[in-house]
Amino acid sequence: MVGAHPYRWVVLAAGFTAQVVSSAVFQGLPSIAPTLSAGLDLDAARLGLAIGALNLGLTAALWPWGRLVDRWGERSVMSAGMALCAVGCAMAIVDAGYVTLLVSLALAGVGAASVPAASGSAVLAWFPRRGRGLAMGIRQTAMPVGAALGAFVLPHAAGGDVRSGAFPVLVVASTVVAGIVLVAVRPGPPGPFPGAVGSAVDGDDAQGRSDSRRLVLVACLLTVSQALVLGAAGLFLVDQVGVSAGLAASVLGAAQLVGAALRLLSGPVADRVASRLSLLRIVSLALAVGWVVTAASATVEALAPGTAAQVAAVGCILVLGALSVSWNTVTTTIAAELAGPGRAGRALGRQYTATGLTVTAAPALLIALGSVSWPLVFLVAAGSGSGAARLCRVGAEVGNDR
Repeated sequence: MVGAHPYRWVVLAAGFTAQVVSSAVFQGLPSIAPTLSAGLDLDAARLGLAIGALNLGLTAALWPWGRLVDRWGERSVMSAGMALCAVGCAMAIVDAGYVTLLVSLALAGVGAASVPAASGSAVLAWFPRRGRGLAMGIRQTAMPVGAALGAFVLPHAAGGDVRSGAFPVLVVASTVVAGIVLVAVRPGPPGPFPGAVGSAVDGDDAQGRSDSRRLVLVACLLTVSQALVLGAAGLFLVDQVGVSAGLAASVLGAAQLVGAALRLLSGPVADRVASRLSLLRIVSLALAVGWVVTAASATVEALAPGTAAQVAAVGCILVLGALSVSWNTVTTTIAAELAGPGRAGRALGRQYTATGLTVTAAPALLIALGSVSWPLVFLVAAGSGSGAARLCRVGAEVGNDR
């Protein structure tokens, strides 16, 4: 079978490792904000701008790197990108002023952005359709793994000194990964792209292009739920539900762990269903119904500790938090299959950029809306889930073997 060469596991391992280190940069660094603030002597405003520079570099570079994947190949893009990430982190070690710090973090973000599309494209090129969902599920778990490692390791490196600890660790890790990718990642096996269903990006298939755009919109609508959980749910649990800040953090952390497990599980499930999009529609409908239930629980005036309403609200956030991060494996797999050979990189880059912009902009809007009415926030999320489910049904041909 084309794409079933044993070397595919080496490529998957290299892509997984690269994604872990990349995520430790763009997710791990923001998670250690207090350590950065103390180690770099930054007040809240300057710290926020510094993290914003990292995110800006990442978001701005996702789609361009995706296009370069299709032109240069996965190995060249990932190795060059992680080398650039190492340069950015190395610049941050030197105390050369705040502007230099912003530039260095933006550069690190640009370099880290090379991995998502390139590693996904490499995995998809090597694995046949029946194993591709599992492979993508494994690769997608590298993101929360990298974020967790960054949160656990970076604050304690070199006694918590950011310039002599955290940044040097990232420099070494990024450099090592660039070398691993250069040695281990090879072009996919010759022959037709296994399981490709069309040429959806910049191709001649009008239906394929329409399906690709629809899929990006579905991913953005589902990202609204993810943004709600990551950016606003903690405030709801503390201010409206009345739980402690520690318990709220534990609930959200547990949701992320369960979500990572679901992200991994969704891969082999997607390999067994006739249409991957049917699985995506089920998740969308579950989110829509769940947010309606959460909105109903949020209308209760007094959520006293231990009451059914409070337990229901906490349970809804836990379950919906897990579901909100479970779908990414399926959408990225469909996106690359729609694009076909030579276009998977830009398709993944486009989707990552769109969802990245959504998850950046949505939390502030949802928090502002939450200051007026939390039930309304949850109904907005329910509407997004319902809209995603509707688009999945209308575009039912996406994700089928055609």
